[in-house]
Amino acid sequence: MGLDASAFFFLIGLITLASLLFGFFPAWISTRTSLGSALKDESSLTGRAGSKRQRGHSVLVVGQVGFTCVLLIGAGLLAHSFQIALSVPLGFNPDHVLTAEIYLTADKYKDRARVISFFDALLEKTRRLQGATAAEYQAMIRSPSGWRPSCLG
Repeated sequence: MGLDASAFFFLIGLITLASLLFGFFPAWISTRTSLGSALKDESSLTGRAGSKRQRGHSVLVVGQVGFTCVLLIGAGLLAHSFQIALSVPLGFNPDHVLTAEIYLTADKYKDRARVISFFDALLEKTRRLQGATAAEYQAMIRSPSGWRPSCLG
């Protein structure tokens, strides 16, 4: 199991966009504020209004730190679960196993009977190969709602 390059680059782009949006944008907005007018506005606030504003900021900071901790713990648990899932035994020895994907054309294999007969013949030829100890197949069957996996034999 590997890392999908397109998903990786999408994630890097999303992280960059979120960093710019939630990090630099508020900082840029605060640099556009005049320091003199900000100090004048702050001095006009009474002690009670200023403390409410201070409490509001404190609540936001505590909420952000708490949410960050929850996200970090969740990410750690997800990574640990993924590591455990990769170490679970498969239940069979994957050495000397051959897999293949076969796509049948819709014009030649229109009905289910033709698909089944094709795979039955292929299965018999595969079982007769020298050194083959077992052979089995699973196919995608076209249903009215689209293609779906189905075990034919």
